[in-house]
Amino acid sequence: MLQVYLNLLDTQEDKEKFEQLYALYKDKMYKVAYQILHNRHDAEDAVHDSVIAIIDNLEKIKKINCHETWSYIVTIVKSRAFNIYQRKGKRSEREAREQDYRNYPCEQQESPEDAYLYKDVTTILQELILELPYPKRQILYLHYYMDMTFVEIAKIVELSEENVRQIAARSRQKLEKQLRERGITDGNEQNQ
Repeated sequence: MLQVYLNLLDTQEDKEKFEQLYALYKDKMYKVAYQILHNRHDAEDAVHDSVIAIIDNLEKIKKINCHETWSYIVTIVKSRAFNIYQRKGKRSEREAREQDYRNYPCEQQESPEDAYLYKDVTTILQELILELPYPKRQILYLHYYMDMTFVEIAKIVELSEENVRQIAARSRQKLEKQLRERGITDGNEQNQ
């Protein structure tokens, strides 16, 4: 199967990069999909669909073996697996999403004081993001952590660009409200 995927790539550099990704993450991708789908054939379909999405967005992956790349791949696999669940109607979307992995990269700061304050706010913000249901959590993660455009995210989560924009805006508003309620922001922040 690897050779079929490699034939979809143009440059030798992309082929080598993808081959490393595939070797490192193929089994892990299957485990994530199987944990959601509980069916070998469906999990394989989810992995296949995910691999195609990864090939289409290969330029987004800068490092092969890092937390951000794994989080990005998990987001794609989960999205494809949840779509298969919806099509097959095996169990409620909410039940499937409750098994969601929670992978978000940690940011680093320069000074210890800033790092402490930032970590506190970051920790709270990450906790609030993790409480969001799919696809809100994935859309915010891809946009803010992976620096992806709404067009790119729409392809990954298989929603329209406008829908992705609306979900992101509503999610940001909800998070800002929750942060204000905790006294973390004053409500004068600009939307990104």
